[in-house]
Amino acid sequence: MAAILGVLGAVSAYLGLFPKRAVPMETCLAKSLERFPGRTIWVEYLTTEHERFYEFEVETTDGHVLNVECNAETGEIVEYSRHASPEDPLFAQAVAITFEKARALALAVKPGRIVSAETYFHNDRTPFYEFDVITPAGKEYKIEIDGTKGEVVAVEDEAWEIGG
Repeated sequence: MAAILGVLGAVSAYLGLFPKRAVPMETCLAKSLERFPGRTIWVEYLTTEHERFYEFEVETTDGHVLNVECNAETGEIVEYSRHASPEDPLFAQAVAITFEKARALALAVKPGRIVSAETYFHNDRTPFYEFDVITPAGKEYKIEIDGTKGEVVAVEDEAWEIGG
Protein backbone atom coordinates (compact mmCIF):
# COMPACT_ATOMS: atom_id res chain seq x y z
CA MET A 1 0.00 0.00 0.00
CA ALA A 2 2.84 2.41 0.82
CA ALA A 3 4.34 2.01 -2.67
CA ILE A 4 0.96 2.62 -4.31
CA LEU A 5 0.39 5.73 -2.19
CA GLY A 6 3.86 7.03 -3.06
CA VAL A 7 3.26 6.60 -6.80
CA LEU A 8 -0.18 8.19 -6.51
CA GLY A 9 1.28 11.18 -4.70
CA ALA A 10 3.89 11.72 -7.40
CA VAL A 11 1.46 11.29 -10.31
CA SER A 12 -1.18 13.49 -8.68
CA ALA A 13 1.33 16.25 -8.03
CA TYR A 14 2.48 16.04 -11.66
CA LEU A 15 -1.09 16.19 -12.98
CA GLY A 16 -2.02 19.04 -10.63
CA LEU A 17 -4.75 17.12 -8.77
CA PHE A 18 -3.87 18.77 -5.47
CA PRO A 19 -4.14 22.45 -4.58
CA LYS A 20 -0.77 24.19 -4.64
CA ARG A 21 -0.68 24.56 -0.84
CA ALA A 22 -1.72 21.01 -0.03
CA VAL A 23 0.44 19.07 2.37
CA PRO A 24 1.70 15.78 0.96
CA MET A 25 -0.64 12.85 1.49
CA GLU A 26 2.24 10.99 3.12
CA THR A 27 2.41 13.65 5.86
CA CYS A 28 -1.25 13.13 6.70
CA LEU A 29 -0.86 9.35 6.52
CA ALA A 30 2.05 9.45 8.97
CA LYS A 31 0.05 11.63 11.40
CA SER A 32 -2.94 9.32 11.09
CA LEU A 33 -0.91 6.20 11.86
CA GLU A 34 0.98 7.95 14.67
CA ARG A 35 -2.29 8.76 16.42
CA PHE A 36 -4.05 5.49 15.47
CA PRO A 37 -1.42 2.75 14.94
CA GLY A 38 -2.45 0.05 12.51
CA ARG A 39 -2.67 -0.55 8.78
CA THR A 40 -4.21 1.63 6.09
CA ILE A 41 -7.00 -0.03 4.10
CA TRP A 42 -7.83 2.83 1.71
CA VAL A 43 -7.42 6.57 1.20
CA GLU A 44 -9.72 9.14 -0.41
CA TYR A 45 -9.28 12.77 -1.37
CA LEU A 46 -12.47 14.70 -0.55
CA THR A 47 -13.54 18.30 -0.98
CA THR A 48 -16.33 20.49 0.33
CA GLU A 49 -17.10 24.13 -0.39
CA HIS A 50 -14.61 25.23 2.25
CA GLU A 51 -11.99 22.54 2.73
CA ARG A 52 -10.04 19.67 1.24
CA PHE A 53 -8.95 16.63 3.13
CA TYR A 54 -7.63 13.11 2.97
CA GLU A 55 -9.63 10.35 4.60
CA PHE A 56 -7.86 7.16 5.61
CA GLU A 57 -9.57 3.96 6.68
CA VAL A 58 -7.34 2.38 9.31
CA GLU A 59 -7.59 -1.00 10.98
CA THR A 60 -6.04 -0.29 14.36
CA THR A 61 -3.75 -2.67 16.22
CA ASP A 62 -6.59 -3.32 18.70
CA GLY A 63 -8.97 -4.39 15.91
CA HIS A 64 -11.15 -1.29 15.46
CA VAL A 65 -11.80 0.17 12.03
CA LEU A 66 -11.57 3.97 11.92
CA ASN A 67 -11.97 6.65 9.28
CA VAL A 68 -9.45 9.40 9.98
CA GLU A 69 -9.74 12.81 8.29
CA CYS A 70 -6.70 15.02 7.80
CA ASN A 71 -6.98 18.60 6.53
CA ALA A 72 -5.06 18.69 3.23
CA GLU A 73 -4.08 22.34 3.71
CA THR A 74 -2.88 22.24 7.34
CA GLY A 75 -1.89 18.59 7.76
CA GLU A 76 -3.87 18.34 11.01
CA ILE A 77 -6.09 15.43 11.99
CA VAL A 78 -9.54 17.06 12.22
CA GLU A 79 -11.78 14.12 13.14
CA TYR A 80 -12.15 10.39 13.26
CA SER A 81 -15.01 7.94 13.32
CA ARG A 82 -15.24 4.36 14.54
CA HIS A 83 -17.22 1.88 12.46
CA ALA A 84 -20.26 0.42 14.21
CA SER A 85 -22.70 -2.23 13.15
CA PRO A 86 -26.32 -1.03 12.84
CA GLU A 87 -27.19 -4.00 15.11
CA ASP A 88 -24.72 -2.83 17.77
CA PRO A 89 -26.91 -2.16 20.85
CA LEU A 90 -25.06 1.11 21.55
CA PHE A 91 -25.68 2.34 18.01
CA ALA A 92 -29.30 1.17 17.97
CA GLN A 93 -30.01 2.95 21.28
CA ALA A 94 -28.28 6.16 20.22
CA VAL A 95 -29.98 6.79 16.86
CA ALA A 96 -33.26 8.66 16.54
CA ILE A 97 -33.84 7.92 12.83
CA THR A 98 -33.89 4.70 10.87
CA PHE A 99 -31.46 3.64 8.18
CA GLU A 100 -34.26 4.07 5.62
CA LYS A 101 -34.93 7.67 6.72
CA ALA A 102 -31.20 8.48 6.57
CA ARG A 103 -30.99 6.91 3.10
CA ALA A 104 -33.92 9.04 1.91
CA LEU A 105 -32.25 12.20 3.27
CA ALA A 106 -29.00 11.37 1.44
CA LEU A 107 -30.81 10.79 -1.86
CA ALA A 108 -32.80 14.02 -1.42
CA VAL A 109 -29.50 15.93 -1.31
CA LYS A 110 -27.78 14.06 -4.17
CA PRO A 111 -30.15 11.94 -6.23
CA GLY A 112 -28.47 8.90 -7.69
CA ARG A 113 -27.39 5.37 -6.84
CA ILE A 114 -26.08 4.45 -3.39
CA VAL A 115 -22.94 2.36 -3.82
CA SER A 116 -21.91 2.13 -0.18
CA ALA A 117 -23.46 2.68 3.25
CA GLU A 118 -21.76 2.73 6.65
CA THR A 119 -22.72 3.37 10.24
CA TYR A 120 -20.27 4.75 12.74
CA PHE A 121 -19.67 6.83 15.83
CA HIS A 122 -18.18 10.25 15.06
CA ASN A 123 -15.30 10.95 17.45
CA ASP A 124 -16.61 7.97 19.50
CA ARG A 125 -19.80 9.84 20.49
CA THR A 126 -22.44 10.71 17.92
CA PRO A 127 -23.96 7.99 15.71
CA PHE A 128 -23.80 8.74 11.99
CA TYR A 129 -24.93 7.21 8.73
CA GLU A 130 -22.71 7.68 5.69
CA PHE A 131 -23.72 7.03 2.09
CA ASP A 132 -21.60 7.09 -1.07
CA VAL A 133 -23.87 8.23 -3.90
CA ILE A 134 -23.06 8.26 -7.61
CA THR A 135 -25.16 10.83 -9.44
CA PRO A 136 -26.56 10.27 -12.96
CA ALA A 137 -23.67 12.45 -14.21
CA GLY A 138 -21.19 9.93 -12.74
CA LYS A 139 -19.93 12.13 -9.87
CA GLU A 140 -19.45 10.43 -6.49
CA TYR A 141 -20.41 12.13 -3.23
CA LYS A 142 -20.17 11.12 0.40
CA ILE A 143 -23.25 12.20 2.39
CA GLU A 144 -23.14 12.15 6.21
CA ILE A 145 -26.33 12.11 8.29
CA ASP A 146 -26.40 12.79 12.05
CA GLY A 147 -28.25 9.80 13.48
CA THR A 148 -29.53 11.71 16.52
CA LYS A 149 -30.86 14.80 14.74
CA GLY A 150 -31.71 13.39 11.32
CA GLU A 151 -29.79 16.19 9.63
CA VAL A 152 -27.37 16.19 6.71
CA VAL A 153 -24.09 17.40 8.18
CA ALA A 154 -21.69 16.93 5.26
CA VAL A 155 -21.74 16.61 1.50
CA GLU A 156 -18.28 15.77 0.22
CA ASP A 157 -17.08 15.45 -3.35
CA GLU A 158 -14.94 12.32 -3.70
CA ALA A 159 -12.14 13.28 -6.09
CA TRP A 160 -10.38 9.89 -5.93
CA GLU A 161 -9.95 6.72 -3.90
CA ILE A 162 -7.24 4.09 -3.65
CA GLY A 163 -7.72 0.69 -2.06
CA GLY A 164 -10.87 -0.69 -0.53
